[in-house]
Amino acid sequence: MGDSHGIDELIAQYDLGTEEGPSAAEAACIRYAVENLHDRRSFNAFMEVVAEKLGTLPVRMNDFSGTIGDPPSSAKVHVRLSEENAAELTGNAEGLKYLARLMLELAREPIEHDHVHLDPDRPPMHGGAYMVIYHEPDAWFDRLNDGKP
Repeated sequence: MGDSHGIDELIAQYDLGTEEGPSAAEAACIRYAVENLHDRRSFNAFMEVVAEKLGTLPVRMNDFSGTIGDPPSSAKVHVRLSEENAAELTGNAEGLKYLARLMLELAREPIEHDHVHLDPDRPPMHGGAYMVIYHEPDAWFDRLNDGKP
């Protein structure tokens, strides 16, 4: 569908000046992406362009199984916040290797603000706290240092 996967053609039938137009156009783009862009990088890059065109937040595919696989059944990771407000991450060898692959995949991702959610009751997590790992651009850290997260 061209350089931006024909996004202009997908959204041309919607009146973006109405209240429901942008959300209907976004829904059409999501349907297209789900049906045609099965790897997470292509899906996320496509939806990034959609968001720019529609002035919305990008929809992300956060399923990493297609790029790094599912966590091994032996992988165990536990996250908790201590009373001293320290984040503690504990993992067995397989769990730490899986997290390393996950973080390397996030680092390779050209789409800023990409992230993954790790629920405490789903592998590789073994109880503990809910964890989200983000990939942010350097500008995010500059804003943080300026007191504007």
